[in-house]
Amino acid sequence: MCVPARMTWMIVSPTRSMTERASTENNLQALGDTNAFISMVTAAVLFMLLFLTANTMMQSAEERIAEFAVMKTLGFDDKGIAALLLAEALVQCLPAALVGLWLGAKLAMLMPPNVPRAYSMPWPAIMVGLVAALLVAAISSALPAWRYGRRP
Repeated sequence: MCVPARMTWMIVSPTRSMTERASTENNLQALGDTNAFISMVTAAVLFMLLFLTANTMMQSAEERIAEFAVMKTLGFDDKGIAALLLAEALVQCLPAALVGLWLGAKLAMLMPPNVPRAYSMPWPAIMVGLVAALLVAAISSALPAWRYGRRP
């Protein structure tokens, strides 16, 4: 059925009245599960950090093949070379993690007072960040250590 143009003012759409808080909660639910989204973004960032650190470690080890040969000639075993590669990865990862966690804690303290305390930087979050840095260093140095430890 066709509605004449002069009668369009009679068509109304339903509205829903709610508080501002309920409206905000509805908007957040429309976005989806924010915790899952934040976890996915964090996992993607950690994967990229792992990829970049492993690539840097592989390039660094590739440039030092002659040094590893001299070290093996002098009596270093595979564990010694792996320990040196792990130490190099730790030198890359730990200072960056410490600076990032420190900046995160300082920025969390600058939040306005009306923001919930859920956005502060608790000690367990700092420990998780440090453990993640240690894991990234260990995993990124594992492949070069295995690869160059097997060389004669």
